[in-house]
Amino acid sequence: MIDDTKKNRRPVQTISFHDLESVGFEIFVQEFTKEKPDGSLQTAVKVVKVLKGGVDFDKEDMKELLYIMGIDTHGSNFWVTPKKKHRALSQSTPVYNYRYMGYERVDKEYIKSGRASHEAIMYASSMRDMQEHAEKLQNGGDDE
Repeated sequence: MIDDTKKNRRPVQTISFHDLESVGFEIFVQEFTKEKPDGSLQTAVKVVKVLKGGVDFDKEDMKELLYIMGIDTHGSNFWVTPKKKHRALSQSTPVYNYRYMGYERVDKEYIKSGRASHEAIMYASSMRDMQEHAEKLQNGGDDE
């Protein structure tokens, strides 16, 4: 049976605070508890202040940096996830830190840059069912 829940879902890009800190950023956050529509509680994270070399790095500059790094901050929302173990780009061992997350850019410039994920390339394709065809080929061809 084919899993339709992931069909045509826009890919998500993540950027670890660890990577940003490794190039001189200091990011200050506030964690708080947020109630979801179903009544359950969830930890949420808000960026309070960002410094680069001791100087304020404003929200618009951060949005532009994240855009350059592959998160679509021009047309979509982005968010910060609670601390979690993950792999960062700047080291080979897993880190425990926050991450920026948002939908991956799918504009032509980014797709042609060589930094786009395989999923973003397929999502941006003019072939609407590209993901489904790629999965069939990966599994040896048509399943009919």
